[in-house]
Amino acid sequence: MDSKEFDSFFSSHYSLLYAYARQFVRDEDAKDIIQDLMVWFWLNHKDIILNVSVKGYLLKAVKNRALNLINRKKTNDKVNLAIKNKHCLSENPDIYLSRELLTHFESALQSMPREFRTVFEMNRFQNMTYQQISGKLDVSVQTVNYRITQALKILRKELSELLSDN
Repeated sequence: MDSKEFDSFFSSHYSLLYAYARQFVRDEDAKDIIQDLMVWFWLNHKDIILNVSVKGYLLKAVKNRALNLINRKKTNDKVNLAIKNKHCLSENPDIYLSRELLTHFESALQSMPREFRTVFEMNRFQNMTYQQISGKLDVSVQTVNYRITQALKILRKELSELLSDN
């Protein structure tokens, strides 16, 4: 697939994928999901073995990416709440859990490999897009995606007990 074929492919699927993504997430997130998916698809199209139609595959990928984003945002909201409450003095017993969560979060962040931590902090704390991080660090967007994914896996593993609803 050359770049002209890919442009045509992208254009022919964008509207459907965008409308589907909007059922799960807001406008900018939907656009980012579609763009990231299409970049991934372009980079990996030779290795993909489809058991369903291309349209079905892309729709499922959009749904999975949207649900992953929603889960990441829930985790980020919990961590941000813990950070926000760090300096609050309250009689609320949850404040101790928030402080413990913040301590574990900071510890997990410091223990992860520097490359993972750097891109995670740029994305989550400086609100930089994958493309901006890629340009600044002179690495591919795919590398940025991989590093953030790995950072999130580490954080999920390290914070799983504290973030469980039990």
